[in-house]
Amino acid sequence: MASDGNDQAIKWYTETMQFDTMREAHEWAYHEAYKEIGNVYDGYLTKDEK
Repeated sequence: MASDGNDQAIKWYTETMQFDTMREAHEWAYHEAYKEIGNVYDGYLTKDEK
């Protein structure tokens, strides 16, 4: 099978935090640490539906 150049492994960040409210989830999403995750990892996994 020929390589299409996209055979690099995706580097995933797995979130373990669970939020009680949508507001908490929103605050986390706009926090500076969350932005740093986007600079280091290619994907983001979470079990929290918020």
